[in-house]
Amino acid sequence: MLFEQKVFTGNWSSLVWRGIIAIIIGLMILVWPAISVVAFLRLISLVAIIGGIMAVIQAIRTKGGWPLILEGIMSIIIGIIVFSMPGMSALVITLLIGFWMLFIGIFQIINVIQFYQVLPNTGKWLIILNGIVSILFGIIVMSRPLLGVLLIVSYVGVYALLFGVNLLI
Repeated sequence: MLFEQKVFTGNWSSLVWRGIIAIIIGLMILVWPAISVVAFLRLISLVAIIGGIMAVIQAIRTKGGWPLILEGIMSIIIGIIVFSMPGMSALVITLLIGFWMLFIGIFQIINVIQFYQVLPNTGKWLIILNGIVSILFGIIVMSRPLLGVLLIVSYVGVYALLFGVNLLI
């Protein structure tokens, strides 16, 4: 039996459980998007705070120097800010994602223009379409950040839901 066959047929109950958990998480995200965002940001902030503390401890114990101490202090500060202001943090992250999507779209279109002769005809239009969608998504997210947060959270929820269903099929 091939390795891939063993992974997908050897212990099917783990796939079922992964699917069920993904569906539950996806539904929870879709039903409670605001709570999901806050919970996610709080979790990330705790990771930053704990990681920052550990970096400072490591720097002191190993005489790791000021770069490691600064890394730790910055992680602790960012973690505290995100933990204490999850709403503002969500908006900032959403604006960064919107800005990122806008530039991804622009650069995808520029790449098609730059490599027009090399790309297959069908590939050109798909990349241009993807670039246009990315630009529109970026503009929507940046102009309406609260809607952007909901779009991003909904995307994650739908993805988790479909991932779970896919594992069960």
